[in-house]
Amino acid sequence: MELVRRDVQEKIERAPIIDTHEHLCPPHFIVEGGSFLSPQIFSRSYVGFYDFFPGLKPEHQRYAYPVLAPTDTLLNFANFVYNYSNDYFRESLNRGFQRMYGISLDNWNYMKAVQLEKKIQEFYGGQKILEDSSFLKKKLQAYGNYKCAILDVPYGRFATRLPSGYQEQGDTFFRPALRLNSLLFAFDPECWTLDSDILHLSEMFSITPRNTMTFGTFVDALHAITEHAADHWVSLVLASAHERSLDFGPTPNPQQFGDMGANAAKIFNKSLKDVPWPEVLNFGNYVLREMLVTLSELPETRRIPVQVHTGTAIIQGSDPRKFFPLLEEFPDITFSLLHAGFPWWKNVFSALDMYSNVIVDADWLPLLSPVDTIQFFTQVIEKQLSRRVCAYGGDCACIEGSIGALESTKYCLGVALETNLRENTLHPQDLDSVIKDMFYDTPRKFFKLR
Repeated sequence: MELVRRDVQEKIERAPIIDTHEHLCPPHFIVEGGSFLSPQIFSRSYVGFYDFFPGLKPEHQRYAYPVLAPTDTLLNFANFVYNYSNDYFRESLNRGFQRMYGISLDNWNYMKAVQLEKKIQEFYGGQKILEDSSFLKKKLQAYGNYKCAILDVPYGRFATRLPSGYQEQGDTFFRPALRLNSLLFAFDPECWTLDSDILHLSEMFSITPRNTMTFGTFVDALHAITEHAADHWVSLVLASAHERSLDFGPTPNPQQFGDMGANAAKIFNKSLKDVPWPEVLNFGNYVLREMLVTLSELPETRRIPVQVHTGTAIIQGSDPRKFFPLLEEFPDITFSLLHAGFPWWKNVFSALDMYSNVIVDADWLPLLSPVDTIQFFTQVIEKQLSRRVCAYGGDCACIEGSIGALESTKYCLGVALETNLRENTLHPQDLDSVIKDMFYDTPRKFFKLR
């Protein structure tokens, strides 16, 4: 069995990787984030949590983020980390630290905190980091066989023009995704954080500025944004499970869709706090359908896929089954169910059975539950679904977190593959192709990457 384990591990290490979902921030954000850097790394890896894609302003949020790691003294920070001793996020980040710095968070104490801080300071190199235009690409490729990474960052700040620190100008290693969330609440121009408000980019999209928009010009803007996105982004991202349910209602007939639009128009320019929640949901239901209709009518060669956050967040509304009606309503659009719908990962197999226009992405799953990830991968392989499942997305805002996620994914997939080989649900000659499918070929096809 040791020979099997070694063979599996070697094949996983050699596999090319497409990182399907990444939030990496510019490296200078970390360097300039405080007198010591450790809290920046831990929080951007979910140990302490960092809202790296700010959406609704705090007074409107229905999903509360945990408290950030303390940044006042290294001692207080060390004590904070100690209390995360049984946390899976911490476990995954630990793998990243071991891979990059040779330091383990096991038996954590203040002296280890000092040693780790020194390693992090050396890695980011102070002022030198500002002079390296492709720091993030180089560092990712130093610790993994990365070929491409799909970047989901606040477009109000970066749009498609990434600042220095990601990659050389003209490079396509990082490919941008466009998050739609703000448009589902766009009736209120004041409720959304500017950094991630798509309408803030009115000049880029050649649309009417938000402060002069009518509902009619807003609908025109939805069409323009969708068409522009198809030419400049590799996917649309719907992460609205952080703000609302994934239930977008039953498929409307033309009359019902017209009524949805008329009701949406009635709340345009009203304050979110003054609008009943069912009317807020109706507005979002209408907006998303307007965009998906536009996307579905584009030629297949221009049509881009849609990544959907499923599971976690506002837990009552994030079961992936709530999104199934839209999979059926738009058969010409390809969807990806991010996070494998955790904790309802068993439900995504129903989607794969019923709808040919959907794949499942296991990004973030190893950070949420390694046990569930192993079970999920084992069933994927047993059901011969490797061509419809993506294994890895870093889904963190710093390299350490993303490398930790990669190491965690490799571990979970390795255990699953060994199980399948032992139980004869995977033929040894198919091992290479299954690994390559899940790490590279499936995401390459989904994102239409060349």
